[in-house]
Amino acid sequence: MTTVTTRRQTRGDETRQAILDAARDVFVCDGYEGASIRKVAQAAGYAHGTIYLHFRDKADLLSQLSEEQFRLLLERLRALPRSLDARARVAAALREFVRFGLDFPNHYHLMFSIRLPHLAHGDERRFGPMAEQVYSFLYDALNTAAARGVLNPSDAHADTLALIAGVHGAIELHKSGVMRRRDAETTGERLVTLLLDGLAPARGNAERRDV
Repeated sequence: MTTVTTRRQTRGDETRQAILDAARDVFVCDGYEGASIRKVAQAAGYAHGTIYLHFRDKADLLSQLSEEQFRLLLERLRALPRSLDARARVAAALREFVRFGLDFPNHYHLMFSIRLPHLAHGDERRFGPMAEQVYSFLYDALNTAAARGVLNPSDAHADTLALIAGVHGAIELHKSGVMRRRDAETTGERLVTLLLDGLAPARGNAERRDV
């Protein structure tokens, strides 16, 4: 790849990121219906047609923006220490989920609170590959803990969703102004403990501990 091509690619990546950053603010402020490609272009400081060099339309822009937020969350999950034992890894992942939502409320809002109109009626395609990988990370961590005998999910899929739903509540209470940041952090921590205690094996069962 030539230097000129590399520079052109770098500029293209920077432009795309600037558009995504501007679109995040527009969608959070105006919602999907109120947002427009023209508004995003104005916020990003680019000509209207520049947006279409990177995104097909408004729906594609929102979809890719949501995926970008899930990618950032996934990076944080994958950065968790590999030395954690199986139960601690599930707990750490849930805490990171809460931390991400509290640190980046606008990112989180786009991930879970704005839906494309044509996906608003139960269509499971609401989430893309990055979102699925976030789910898979938690699902795999829960299954590993089950294999080690430190957690006992009755249905790994349903229980993974229940764990996400549980910590999601603390984030949403903070976003809505019901809880201060400190209270949401404390609530999130307590929820992690309660949720995992609810999945703990019954006393008297043999447990295979991590070495």
